[in-house]
Order: sequence, then structure tokens, then C-alpha cells
Amino acid sequence: EPLFQLAFASLILKKDQVLWNGANTARNVSVQDASFPTKAAILTEMKTLTAKEKERLE
Repeated sequence: EPLFQLAFASLILKKDQVLWNGANTARNVSVQDASFPTKAAILTEMKTLTAKEKERLE
């Protein structure tokens, strides 16, 4: 589903900006911090993106 893919990509990019901020290295980032978003997090992001789009269209 395109919205699921968009939400997944959005979360990955947000996490990427936080983790790889120029100060962190792979040595000091945990596996959990670098893991893929959970399905629950993706579904929450989908709701957020949908709400933002509805607001934008009003």
C-alpha cells in the first residue's frame, strides 16, 4: 500500500536524521535504535500523515 510505504520511509528518514547526526558512529548506536520501525509505529505514522493531508486540503 502506498501510504504504508510512505509512512515507513518517513520514519526511516526521521530516525536516520537523529541517529546519524555527525556525532554518532555505528559503535555507539544500539541495534534497537537502528532497527526498522514496528508495524504499530508505521500505522501511527499513517494516521499522522493522513491527518496532515486532510488539514492541508481544508
